[in-house]
Amino acid sequence: MTDGTDATRIKPAAADATRIEPAAGDATRLKPGTADSTAVKPAAPPERVAAAERSAPLEATRLKARPTGGPASTGSDWSHPEEWESRGDAVLGPGSVVKQRFALESVLGRGGMGVVYRALDRRKQEAQDREPYVAIKILGEEFRRHPNALIALQREARKAQALAHPNVITVHDFDRDGTTVYMTMELLDGEPLNKVIAAHADRGLPPEKALAIVHSAAEALAYAHKKGIVHSDFKPGNVFLTRRGEVKVLDFGIARAVPTQLAPDADDTVFDAAALGALTPSYASLEMLRGEPPAPADDVYALAVVAYELLTGRHPFDRLPADRARVEGLAPPAVAELPRRQRKALARALSFERAARQPDAGAFLRELEGPSPVRKAAYASALVLLAGIAAYAFYSGSQLKPDVPFSDLPPQAQQQFNEDVEQGEKALGFGDFALNDAFDYFSRAYDIHRNNPRAVDGLERVADRFLKSMASADRETQRNVLRKLYCQEYLSGYAPVDKACESALGARQCTFEGMGCPSRDTGP
Repeated sequence: MTDGTDATRIKPAAADATRIEPAAGDATRLKPGTADSTAVKPAAPPERVAAAERSAPLEATRLKARPTGGPASTGSDWSHPEEWESRGDAVLGPGSVVKQRFALESVLGRGGMGVVYRALDRRKQEAQDREPYVAIKILGEEFRRHPNALIALQREARKAQALAHPNVITVHDFDRDGTTVYMTMELLDGEPLNKVIAAHADRGLPPEKALAIVHSAAEALAYAHKKGIVHSDFKPGNVFLTRRGEVKVLDFGIARAVPTQLAPDADDTVFDAAALGALTPSYASLEMLRGEPPAPADDVYALAVVAYELLTGRHPFDRLPADRARVEGLAPPAVAELPRRQRKALARALSFERAARQPDAGAFLRELEGPSPVRKAAYASALVLLAGIAAYAFYSGSQLKPDVPFSDLPPQAQQQFNEDVEQGEKALGFGDFALNDAFDYFSRAYDIHRNNPRAVDGLERVADRFLKSMASADRETQRNVLRKLYCQEYLSGYAPVDKACESALGARQCTFEGMGCPSRDTGP
């Protein structure tokens, strides 16, 4: 939310706008100007677009009574939009009031689905709410041109209100005022992701920041997928980065509900984005472009495209739609800054065929990041007891005893040490999900040159992060994490590890024998 003075004006790039195809039977069918441009079809007359920016009050209209009767409510009778009463000369814009409640103040953004305004909620203002402003999306006329679109969209918008997730924008209501169909949402202060990507064109964001955004967006999609909802138009323009660093995914109100085993009771009549052509070609999967029924893996493709743009500043297929990119045999260059595991996960998600991609956003996230650092540490420590002989060689045979000056090490050992420290630093930069990689690199560097300050500093920083991440874990997980740290020679004497171990397990457990560490005193 924001107050009345610093709302960000947002004008999404045309290449990131959703395309709306005309309904069957429309004579006019326009082609986008570029492979990824997405225009509203048919386009609104220029004079109307200009008028929308001017102040023009919208008077309340009454619903025309149907011959069969029914409730005379502006929020009912969604199946007969042709019977809605409207003033032909009423034009929405700043200064208009919707539903005698929402006073439009400024345009925040325009897209194929409609126009988003910053609006004062007079009801909140009367209640002296500290945050009386909302974002209100006025949906375009194209929706009323499709017989089942509005009633299905209304149902799905109601479902979107149930998506209570910190990375999903809060949808307050979906209603209409006469012929004006609108959706109210929380007002965000920041900028859409397409602007962030444009500001880092051809270079991308630092990996840690890029992956943090991808993580949050994937969490939002994974949450929706568990509820049987596919976004179907995921793209940078539908992801918002707030000034406080929060990531919010937008437009779940026009997403598609998927009647699958995830949601067996989903309505048969659902909003089908393909029926409206409501997709953005540069981010749409091959199956979506073919008009096939939606699946969570379609969102995975779009998420992977966005992730690639965040990391590199470039679209993986030069903004070509998936069908054309496949025909031309395009393959995105690997992101060199990522570890091999993450490169493979991203490449799989960018597969043209749905069957080759991860099945949903949760699976993509797990594959990209691996298990959580705490859980992964627990897995790794479980192998300690099975690695007696090999571990002994790791601790005794690989170390240089006694210590010698770094310059006295063989050139090959010096090179390996420097590479391990460099990779350890890079892994730390990727965030907590790469802590295990950082631990392995710094441990190997320590074994090459025991007590080297660079290796020691890296190990301490890794340990500090592990200890912080395990704070809220259960006792068994804490033990496994502490075992991993304690069984590293240097960290066994690192005060924070000792303190955490004694606090969690007791002093008797905090010994090499008690932690199940391989012996360093006897040969194999």
